[in-house]
Amino acid sequence: MVGSSCDNWSMGEPPKLSRDNFIIWKNRMIAFLDCVDSNLLTTIREGPHAPAIPATCLDNEKVALEHKAKHIIVMSIPDDIYCFVISCETAKEIWDSLVVLFEGTDEVREQKGYLLARQHEVFTSKPGESITETYCRYSCLLNDLEQHSIVFEDEYVVETFLNSLPRQWSLISMVIRESKNFKTMSLQTLYGKLWSHEIRNEMTKLSVIQPCHGSECRKKQTENKVVVKDEGYLKLKAKYLKLKAKRDAENKRSTEVGKT
Repeated sequence: MVGSSCDNWSMGEPPKLSRDNFIIWKNRMIAFLDCVDSNLLTTIREGPHAPAIPATCLDNEKVALEHKAKHIIVMSIPDDIYCFVISCETAKEIWDSLVVLFEGTDEVREQKGYLLARQHEVFTSKPGESITETYCRYSCLLNDLEQHSIVFEDEYVVETFLNSLPRQWSLISMVIRESKNFKTMSLQTLYGKLWSHEIRNEMTKLSVIQPCHGSECRKKQTENKVVVKDEGYLKLKAKYLKLKAKRDAENKRSTEVGKT
């Protein structure tokens, strides 16, 4: 019997393909097909079923699945792309043709993987970019790498992201590196800490700097900005030195225990 993982739920229309969204469309289409009927993806990956003679009820169900899969995919493709697959007879042929059209052959995908890996090696934040903007770009790069079967360990990902940040993040980065859970920290957790730090800095500036007019007031405002920055720096530095001293003491004790 045909199976469905989303019984009694209105599916709506399948996701629409365009020339610029194939990766997103493919992942959404996989989720859509799986929710309509869990057997549709099998039909697309393995190809159409060859019914016996005479055909059984199960044969007829599998043939119907092929027609349904082809219909869903065809209805999601715009005319300017459909012309590339119009001669395809099965859902599998259409799917495989679209993959080659937008992702390339295995050789092309391999070269794209090398390029993405290189982009990851040299990833850096852009001037004037917020921590959220940098995080979104980096996350998109990691997702692209995963599409090419390239996945890094969390520790390496976190270290790479910290190294990509500009100089003003160096002190909070050192504090985070000295924290106990750094080696097991996820990118999402790191982003939360950095974003929270960014928000606190903005709130501190707003609480200290008041609107004013005139050259003397503007001069005082500028001085306040420097004070706020210095206070934040000193607090972070004190926290870093405290953590570092604690880490050094632990390492010293470990060394002494090892000698005895």
